Amino acid sequence: MNRMIILIFLVAGCASRAPERLTSSLSEETKGGMIEIDYVRGNNFHRLVATAQSDSVLIELFQDTELTRKNRVEPAKYNVLSKQAEELLNSFKVEKKIANCRTPFVLKLKKENSMRMVEGCRSDEQGALLGKLIREAEHLVLSQ
Repeated sequence: MNRMIILIFLVAGCASRAPERLTSSLSEETKGGMIEIDYVRGNNFHRLVATAQSDSVLIELFQDTELTRKNRVEPAKYNVLSKQAEELLNSFKVEKKIANCRTPFVLKLKKENSMRMVEGCRSDEQGALLGKLIREAEHLVLSQ
């Protein structure tokens, strides 16, 4: 009976998914990369710039043209942000005109020698996903 219980715990332990490991350095495709998000929040223009150089990452937050916060973050966290930004870029459908949008945004992702960009409206469904990415990046700057 005791052997049966031990066997169940061993099998249950093996069946659980191991947590995703974060690497402590930048991945090859994110070295020299950059994430830039320009967006409107309230009556202010905001800019978030995350720059990866060799094995360091700097995230800067701007309100209008003034630098409000900046901080170095772990490369592994930049890898996660870069992956989320790329997934967001890939999920965007052909954009319609955003002339009547009160909360526009521009997302730019630079990787190696390529730059991808998309424009949209934060009030759309895809804009809500961008809001999540912005909150996560702001949290990284404010928490370290």
